Amino acid sequence: MMTNQKEKRNDNMKCLIAWMLVVFWMAVIFYFSSQPAVQSAKLSTHVTQLTISFFGVNMGIDALEHYIRKSAHFLIFLMLGGLTLHALKWSRVSRATVVAFVICVFYAISDELHQLFALGRSAQVRDVLIDSVGAAMGIILCVLLIKLVVKINYLYLARKQAALEDKPARPQPSRID
Repeated sequence: MMTNQKEKRNDNMKCLIAWMLVVFWMAVIFYFSSQPAVQSAKLSTHVTQLTISFFGVNMGIDALEHYIRKSAHFLIFLMLGGLTLHALKWSRVSRATVVAFVICVFYAISDELHQLFALGRSAQVRDVLIDSVGAAMGIILCVLLIKLVVKINYLYLARKQAALEDKPARPQPSRID
């Protein structure tokens, strides 16, 4: 009985941590969306210059900056999709993939609306679409990763069981009464 209580407490803690990660990641997105346009542009320019110097990309800074900004949308919501699905799985929500996607799309919409209140920023439907595709990819990758882990565990347990069955039984010591 004590073990079940410990396991339940551990599962509850893992579920809580999973949801804390989702909320933390949403807060990160909220923080970046709150930045005024000038500050956001400086960050994008800095990342673009780092990319150019690191990879030696021979491309106009404006064109590359556009791709980097859109890639950031995609990757940030890819993470949110994976984290949200993970938290929903720990919460044992049925149809977790659909629920995760809906949560991420609604957050993408609210994120773009939130940008309307940041100085010099605007909301773009295209960004909601990019965010949604990123979330979908994060969810798909998370599902594939879960399937891979389950398959590896199954194969490990099957090999372990086969190894146990192949071992000759130890002779039992005789008891002399």
